[in-house]
Amino acid sequence: MSTRKLVDSADEQALLEELIDGSKPPDLTGGRTHYLLATPFRYPPLQHGSRFGARHERGIWYGSESRRTTFAEVAFYRLLFLEGTAADLGTVATQLTAFTVSARSSRGADLAMPPFDGERPAIASPTSYGATQELGAAMRAAGVELFRFPAARDREGGFNVGAFTPSVFGRARPRELQTWQCTASRARVEFAKRDYFGREEYGFVRDDFLVDGRLPAGM
Repeated sequence: MSTRKLVDSADEQALLEELIDGSKPPDLTGGRTHYLLATPFRYPPLQHGSRFGARHERGIWYGSESRRTTFAEVAFYRLLFLEGTAADLGTVATQLTAFTVSARSSRGADLAMPPFDGERPAIASPTSYGATQELGAAMRAAGVELFRFPAARDREGGFNVGAFTPSVFGRARPRELQTWQCTASRARVEFAKRDYFGREEYGFVRDDFLVDGRLPAGM
């Protein structure tokens, strides 16, 4: 959300942003890493935690190996948000930033490979974080920095990645930043990018994410 409309000048906005940033938990990178990469590590997950992080633990950076998998994850949470509000918001249009990043670590874990592949139903459970939060705590304790796992929301079987520390990123800034238009209703979420090279689109319907006839929540 932009703070520009709250102030009268760019200088006042810069001061306000500085004050806001000073009230946040410390940046583990000391400001050396772009906020798109550093921000997840500044906060613990909210309410139910994240797939591999409990409420009391420092946040995890999550990404995907493909745009489709990324947008499947985003679409699920857009639908969950719209279903969770009593307000009739109709169609909600927002702009999102997609980017590419390189990550590497000698202390990694591939949860899509043996011996973890037999636990895929639990690792990619669409309804529960219980087993994966325990696994996340075990990976932290073992010093794992970077991990790969099957995505729960991508019906085409994509993969996500998670990072416990910003030290895994090869560059301090993300690459190939792209602006995408996201259009969401209670029934469907669409993503579109239009530029000189053409148009690219992805779409997901509510039925893609239903478990026993409903969107899973409270994991």
